[in-house]
Amino acid sequence: MKKTLYDYKDIIKKLPIKDKYTKEELLIEDFLIEKENNIEIYYAPHNEYFNQKAKIFIVGITPGFQQMSTAISTARKELEFTDDINEVQYRCKVAARFSGSLRKNIINMLNDIKLNEALHIESVSEIFEEKDYLLHTVSLIPYPVFVKKENYTGHTPKLIKSEFLMKYIYENFVDEFKKIENYKEVLLIPLGRAVEEVLLKLKDDETEVVDLEGKTIMPGLIDPHGHIVAVAQTLMIVMLGDVTSKEELLSRLKKELEENPPKEGGWLIGFGYDHTKFEDGQHPTKFELDTVSKEIPISCSHASGHLASVNSKALELYGYVGDDYIVPEGGVVRTVSPDSKEPNGVLEENAILDSEKKKIVPTPGFEDVLNAIVRAQKIYASLGITTTQDASVEEANHYNHMLGACAQNNMLMIDIVGLATQPSTKNLMKDEGTPKRNYYNHYKLAGAKTWLDGSPQGFTAWLSKPYHVVPEGQSADYCGYGTQTDEVVTQYFVDCINMNLQVHTHVNGDEACEQFLRCYEKAIEITGHGTELRPVMVHCQALRYDQLDRVKTLGVVPTFFNDHVRFWGDLHHDKVFGSERAQNISPMGWALEKGIKFTIHQDPPVKFPNQILGIHNAVNRKTESGRVLGEHQRISVMEAIKAVTINGAYQYFEEDTKGSIEVGKLADMIIVDKNPLAIPCEELETIQVLETIKEGKTIFKKN
Repeated sequence: MKKTLYDYKDIIKKLPIKDKYTKEELLIEDFLIEKENNIEIYYAPHNEYFNQKAKIFIVGITPGFQQMSTAISTARKELEFTDDINEVQYRCKVAARFSGSLRKNIINMLNDIKLNEALHIESVSEIFEEKDYLLHTVSLIPYPVFVKKENYTGHTPKLIKSEFLMKYIYENFVDEFKKIENYKEVLLIPLGRAVEEVLLKLKDDETEVVDLEGKTIMPGLIDPHGHIVAVAQTLMIVMLGDVTSKEELLSRLKKELEENPPKEGGWLIGFGYDHTKFEDGQHPTKFELDTVSKEIPISCSHASGHLASVNSKALELYGYVGDDYIVPEGGVVRTVSPDSKEPNGVLEENAILDSEKKKIVPTPGFEDVLNAIVRAQKIYASLGITTTQDASVEEANHYNHMLGACAQNNMLMIDIVGLATQPSTKNLMKDEGTPKRNYYNHYKLAGAKTWLDGSPQGFTAWLSKPYHVVPEGQSADYCGYGTQTDEVVTQYFVDCINMNLQVHTHVNGDEACEQFLRCYEKAIEITGHGTELRPVMVHCQALRYDQLDRVKTLGVVPTFFNDHVRFWGDLHHDKVFGSERAQNISPMGWALEKGIKFTIHQDPPVKFPNQILGIHNAVNRKTESGRVLGEHQRISVMEAIKAVTINGAYQYFEEDTKGSIEVGKLADMIIVDKNPLAIPCEELETIQVLETIKEGKTIFKKN
């Protein structure tokens, strides 16, 4: 049992009150705890105060005689005035911990490694003074140890080899250390080689060895672009991603209306239909959706997220009725004919994505969304995702409050990076309650988001040359369109750079890519910097070879929506881009050639965040019909793995803590049933995630 001041207070009170004592006064039988041969252990109240909330643990071997003398002298004086043992123990710790040149050297060392910045303090010296709640100084052996009456140094005998001394470490230090709140996150600073050797041994003693029985361990997968709150919300609406005809779509909506009719003022919401899978290749119109209901507003979002088909009641609520309705800039309301103002029910881009228009559709209850976010995380975890994103955080949708509430209530199991969208970026990033660059319980608002065009499969991406097959009702030179002027985009980039924000920009068509490049170049010219912020080009379907040198010069990280090759590759080949341009969509082969770091994503909820499938598609580049689209753009399995691990970490400025399995990094790992480097490329998509581990804790395990 550990000896404390309660046991020795009466003995200490018999000592004369002095600032210092001699060895003859203290190395006496009354204070002797135990001895073995020429090793003696004596009592001192130096290590009895214990700071359970400490974030920094400075570890020595044992108190020396000077610390012993100071601690006992302090105890003697304090016991003259108080019987509060806890207070005396604290004062003994403060009085006897590191002082003089040793303290100065420790402070300088820790400032040199920027620990002060990590703790958000001016200097580490503060943790020895007004912010000592951050610090705990401790000895492996809580009592002074002497060899032939001289301070023990850890070497003669060697500490790690001495059973006599090590038992004190196991019985005292180990047990106390585990009482610290979040002890696995504490920064341990060993003073001397002997301490380091012991800590490494303790680490080995605590290490669990697991036989994977031929299975493979990989770093946790990182989703570099997506919308997890939208994924959560899709769990509460009608999913239409697998319908192959308008008849099936209408039937599913009718069934939902019968079984779960919306409350008063509610909408019937569907998500994920793909008109290219329908026989006529056309979007549902208001006339078809009106057969489901004319009284209840209906909105069916396209798989791309850039269009929606709505019924007459929804058009009325949006204000798209009559002949003088106003369409937000960057949006399109399709009409029944070119010479008519009557909407046909198909809305593009800002016609539905404008912040004011978004408010028209009622959102689910706050608690319902939070619970859905929990469900969504479980899906992500089952697919091996340990870090993801929400690229749609804006004031109107309250996503920041939702994710912040999840964090506050410990409802997050994976890391979520929020992006504040234009025009909400400035206001959200000024919010002092927002966890900006540092995670708070797995959430941080860390970047900005804007978009410059639409979707290639929706024929709204902005191209430099006309679509291969021009959509009905458009002129022969139709190239899609941008959503913002150069002036607006450049100013937004300038604002982001001035706020030290990484900006993520939605660009699908090559002309949208060109607008991004010239506007970011202009913003750098105005601000004098910006490349260090690793701006992200999102999707980059039609990024051209001649644009890649500028991409590299600007420090851009492209994140490719590579699954386009699989799910829409045939459409892109036959109608969107034509054969020649289609060979080079998602040009990862070119990016590798230029030495550009890139990532890949599925843009969930457009497609689920299946990064294993992403690896498969990057390596194989086969369409649903089996056509290889761009043999020269294929990449190796290892490069594909990097794109969903270490490159993803790099994109998030987290390469020092994530993306690979290394000492000192977070234990974000997955166990899979097959080694992706040892199976045929055609079988990569069959790999199953068996277990997902986040920061050492299992968050998913396959039954």
